Amino acid sequence: MTVVVDSPADAGSVPSGTTATRLGALDGLRAIAATFVFLYHGSVLLGSGSFMLRHWNVIGLFGGLGVSIFFVLSGFLLYRPFVRSMVADRAFPSILDFWTRRLFRIVPAYWVALTVLALLDRVHIESVGDGATYFGLVQNYRTGYADRGLDVAWSLVVEVSFYLVIPLFAWLVGRWAGRYTSTRARLQVALAAAVGWFVVGVGLRLWDIYWRQATPSAKGTWFGTDQMMRWLPGYLHWFAGGMVLAVVAEWIAGGRRVPVVIDWLVRWPALSWALAGGCVAAQVAIDVPQNVFLGTTSQALVLTLAIPLFATFLVLPAVLGGDRGLIRAGLRSAPLAWVGLVSYGLYLWHRPIQHFIIEHTSGVGARTGLPWTLARYALAVAASLAFAAASWYLVERPMIAVSRRLRPGRRRGHRGTHAATP
Repeated sequence: MTVVVDSPADAGSVPSGTTATRLGALDGLRAIAATFVFLYHGSVLLGSGSFMLRHWNVIGLFGGLGVSIFFVLSGFLLYRPFVRSMVADRAFPSILDFWTRRLFRIVPAYWVALTVLALLDRVHIESVGDGATYFGLVQNYRTGYADRGLDVAWSLVVEVSFYLVIPLFAWLVGRWAGRYTSTRARLQVALAAAVGWFVVGVGLRLWDIYWRQATPSAKGTWFGTDQMMRWLPGYLHWFAGGMVLAVVAEWIAGGRRVPVVIDWLVRWPALSWALAGGCVAAQVAIDVPQNVFLGTTSQALVLTLAIPLFATFLVLPAVLGGDRGLIRAGLRSAPLAWVGLVSYGLYLWHRPIQHFIIEHTSGVGARTGLPWTLARYALAVAASLAFAAASWYLVERPMIAVSRRLRPGRRRGHRGTHAATP
């Protein structure tokens, strides 16, 4: 199969020189991420309530794990082209081109889904202001709106914020890196900046857990400070893992040696995935309650660190090293890669479809129990993939083609004052 560069939820352009098989591996990861989110919502809407309550310490993690994979992939794919430009001392990719591609990649399919669901009365838009909030993808910045409208779109708000910020952040990092003439020093600057994102993100979460006492703001309030952890700063550490991997990928591409630990993870992908499994095990072990806000500060600390580390270790084999190994081959498998290809539409449509199915198949007697649960899941999977495929082939792929033809800007931007040396 042909793997298209701008695949769902990729949050960026794939760096030049990236192989088709590598793209397939990234699509495989998107499929895993979308599956986590699907299972999380399905457990609430389609699954047996008693089963969910007994195993919430596992099921309750699926949503965050899935979204974190998407964010790590975003950090990798968006940051790497800028890092490559820093190292080569050449102009950055055009920010206007960058924002145009992101706009056409994310917004049209979201608007179509939101409009259709509003017309079907599956999404309630009560006023012009509500419509502007949802269609403008700014609901996280308005108290009480983050989980309204198309409720899964809260993560798209964070993604769009990242799209707006990362080119400007990279420009600042490029100015800093331009003071050095060696590629090693420039890569070290780019790495320090990425690690700084992680440190700041974790620091903000710890501040929120241990010290912050925010006064609840009234519903509809714009930029209420009690909502800050739903904004981009609350997820910096999720994107940072991908940004670190982007720097390491450029380091390896230049033929440079990496620390032995990273070399082991690159050579043996199973070790990286074992560490990802360990991060999940740590979260299961602390037994987070169904309402995570009622957990202890220690539980919150483990979640803060373990979720982005899980996603980083899971993504690592797909973006570093060659194409050998069972894990990389599995990620490139055609069925998994195709699900990843349509994963953005799957993300947009699966929850309304699950709502519709449970509304029309719930009840008493024969409509309860394991057989009906499995039937609902099967129907939800089939319908969600059908809508996802329609979204990809009818909306997303044509809009990607339009954005490529437009290219309003040229490749221009920061250029260093010295040629980089090894």
